[in-house]
Amino acid sequence: GVFTLLYSVPLWLGLTHQIVAFFLLTAMTYTLHRLSK
Repeated sequence: GVFTLLYSVPLWLGLTHQIVAFFLLTAMTYTLHRLSK
């Protein structure tokens, strides 16, 4: 968060990063849940 403000990263880039991270986490959680059965 601090580095984002210091380096003035564009808002769209930060949002894109967060959305991609959310989908990756969701996909990994789903995959691990499916494989653990």
